Amino acid sequence: VNLFDEKSGLSFCRHFASSMRPQNDGGAAYDDMAQTMATLAATMPGYLGHVSARDAHGFGITVSYWKSEGAILN
Repeated sequence: VNLFDEKSGLSFCRHFASSMRPQNDGGAAYDDMAQTMATLAATMPGYLGHVSARDAHGFGITVSYWKSEGAILN
């Protein structure tokens, strides 16, 4: 996945942090919603990709990459 606009060599980032509470389903509902949001984001003009990480305590961060600030705002 190229996280930079090939023409300009730049990208704009949007950060999202979250903290999961213990869940009876082991986080499956959260994982399903995260996948749904990622699929939707991929259909938006200017979307380049994203990366996510979560630690053992449930704290996570996702960074999505976009071609322009305008693409983030739309």
